[in-house]
Amino acid sequence: MAPEEFEKGKIIGKVVCREQPDQSYALYLPADFRPEIKRPILYLFDPRADGPAAVGKFREAAEKFGWILAASNNAQNGPWEPIQKAAWMMFQDSKARLPIDEQRIYAGGFSGGARAASVFPLVIKRRIAGIIGIAAGISEGIKPGAIEASAFFGIAGLADFNYPEMKQLDKALDEAKMAHRILFYDGPHQWPDAEICIRAAGWMEIMAMP
Repeated sequence: MAPEEFEKGKIIGKVVCREQPDQSYALYLPADFRPEIKRPILYLFDPRADGPAAVGKFREAAEKFGWILAASNNAQNGPWEPIQKAAWMMFQDSKARLPIDEQRIYAGGFSGGARAASVFPLVIKRRIAGIIGIAAGISEGIKPGAIEASAFFGIAGLADFNYPEMKQLDKALDEAKMAHRILFYDGPHQWPDAEICIRAAGWMEIMAMP
C-alpha cells in the first residue's frame, strides 16, 4: 500500500488508528517530506496522553534532521496494559501508512512516558535504534544492560526530583557499556526546550552514522 497523504510541516493532532478507532496519535511530517523516501521516526509518550504537546517539543528537531514524529493520545501514567496497547496500535498503524526506515526507529518520552519508551522495544518485539528518556529512567524490571536499544540519551533538570535517579542510571549504563549520554540542565521536572531536544536527536544522528 502506498504511503498516505498527510499535511506536511504542521502538527496533526489526531490520526485515528484504522484497526482500533479508539486509539489515536499526534503526527508531524517535516516540510521536506516526500512519501517515496523512508524516514527515521520518533515515537513519543507524554504522561498525560497529550500527543500534540509531545510532538511540539521535537518539532524543530524533526525539521532539522528530517524525522517523522508520532505521539500517543492514549498512553498515560497508569496500568501497563493500556500503555502497551496504545504503543502497539500507534506503531502498527504508522508503519502501514508512512515510509518508515525500520533501521531508524526511536522511542522517547517525559517522566512516566520515558519509562513507557524504555518498554517500547518489548511491545513491538524488536530492538530499536535509540531511546530518549526525559526526567525519568527506565521501567522497573528492565536492567540497564538489557535495554533493547542501540543507544540511550537521557535528559534531566538539576531541580528535577528524578535527578538522583538519572545520575544513578548514567553510572549503570557506564557499567553496562551501553552507548549513552545523560544531559543535565538548569530546570525542574518538565519537558525540555526545543534546543535540548535538537541535541538529543542530533546525538542519535551521530550514533546512526556507519
